[in-house]
Amino acid sequence: SEALAAARRQVADASANSSTAQQRLREREAVAESVEGRVSLLEALLSQREAELRQAAVVRRALHNQVQELKGNIRVFCRVRPPSKDGREERVDGGGGRDGDKPLLSLATRGEMAGRRVCVAPPGGTKAFEFDFDRVFGADASQRDVFEEISHLVQSALDGYKVCVFTYGQTGSGKTYTMLGDGEDDERERDDHSRLDGEPLDGDEGETNPSRGLIPRSIEQIFAARDAAAAAAAEDRGATPPSLEVTASMIEIYNEDIIDLLGPKSSSSSGSTTKHDVKHDASGKTTVTGLRTVAVSSPAEVAKVMKRAQAARRTAKARSPCTGSHTTAIAW
Repeated sequence: SEALAAARRQVADASANSSTAQQRLREREAVAESVEGRVSLLEALLSQREAELRQAAVVRRALHNQVQELKGNIRVFCRVRPPSKDGREERVDGGGGRDGDKPLLSLATRGEMAGRRVCVAPPGGTKAFEFDFDRVFGADASQRDVFEEISHLVQSALDGYKVCVFTYGQTGSGKTYTMLGDGEDDERERDDHSRLDGEPLDGDEGETNPSRGLIPRSIEQIFAARDAAAAAAAEDRGATPPSLEVTASMIEIYNEDIIDLLGPKSSSSSGSTTKHDVKHDASGKTTVTGLRTVAVSSPAEVAKVMKRAQAARRTAKARSPCTGSHTTAIAW
């Protein structure tokens, strides 16, 4: 009958459609298996590259610090302060030697000691004296020039090595300027270190505050490294972001007394009864007892902490004028 024939045709069509669907399913399963195989291969390659990158980081760290050791674990730099524009200081390009026709101070610019030797010719003297350093920065050197020389040490600190940078010199020689700079909010004019004749020094162009010292620039490098590591971890699926906690402390030392510049106001004066001692544990870690540390998460927060510490330092000096400038400030 016609109904039976129609039913048979429907069964045949359904069977054909089923065969077609099964064929398509098998094709898609084959494609899925191929894709899964490619994904597995790519994951294996990615894992291999990540292992290579980790190994490269280990090698880089080792080679970097080998270079630093070859340069010397202890280095001494000399920075020449420009004469003041107010005329209170003598010029150094003349007046030296027996006849006063030699520069009082000159820097070696040729030979193997170029950029590493200072020659001093005392007025009326018959002999000039030479002093050798690991690096000499002339009066026209910018803050960036100085920082580029010690930025590798900041990287060593990030690699887990202990690093200490300090300045030493007479009052007014530029120690605080080199370490901290003038600061963007400082009302006084910038020191001649950052600007000569009103023009920016080479390498300062484009910087919002080229007078930033070694401490602010080091802090910026530390947080930049943290952000770069976090960004790299974010690109790596499932990777745990690196944990980096940054804390800041600042003390002042006068007559072997340690003053916590971030502690309570009473402890920021020379009359504080709080006793701070330097302790060394078995692992070689050095700490100062009773010292306040402040957690910071950005260069801006560090700047606020430094400003607070500097204010405490100035307040303590005002309370006890006899301390004068014979104090040492330490930040870490």
